[in-house]
Amino acid sequence: MYGSRGPKLEQLNALRDTQQHCREYGMRVTFKLRVETEVGRDKYNSINRSVGETAIPIYTFPFEMQPNTKQLERAGIFEQHEAVAWTPARSWQDRDFDFESIDITRMTVVIDGVTYEVAEKGRSSQFLGVYLYWTFGLRRR
Repeated sequence: MYGSRGPKLEQLNALRDTQQHCREYGMRVTFKLRVETEVGRDKYNSINRSVGETAIPIYTFPFEMQPNTKQLERAGIFEQHEAVAWTPARSWQDRDFDFESIDITRMTVVIDGVTYEVAEKGRSSQFLGVYLYWTFGLRRR
């Protein structure tokens, strides 16, 4: 992620500044990740599983509704979506997520009480080999 010798101070400062900028000017949204917690058998010996949900509050800035093609390209998103959420990469990394480990097929986002499905993810704003934002293309549920 950072190269062969670890992160540079400039990269860490850029990631931190982006996160602080989003906290100061952005809006708080909740990403909900669905995870299977246990697979077992019930008293009738049939297989059942319990599905848990992890809520991750993250600030997003900017949050764009009805983005045009230029805004989507800048966000690293290639399909048309109802909205694009720009989240700081540092906020995910602080929670021990990396870009590849985020499974968008089971992810939703709650913004002001409205639930969106995450349809696509991308990266944007590269600085010294590090992406500062992880972007998500959203569709209404």
